[in-house]
Amino acid sequence: MNLTYTHKVKGGEYKILSLAIYKTNNVDSLVVVYANLQGENFVRDYKDFVNKFKEKEQ
Repeated sequence: MNLTYTHKVKGGEYKILSLAIYKTNNVDSLVVVYANLQGENFVRDYKDFVNKFKEKEQ
């Protein structure tokens, strides 16, 4: 998975590293693991990610 996304408000570019399942208290939620161009990694709820980021046109 090598998709580049842009933050809709701030404009930063990020690459999705993987999708993961976050398990807690018998609740599973899908999260996105992604990184900025400086190599910092982040994790965000999938629904939140798709609301705040858009796929960069190649």
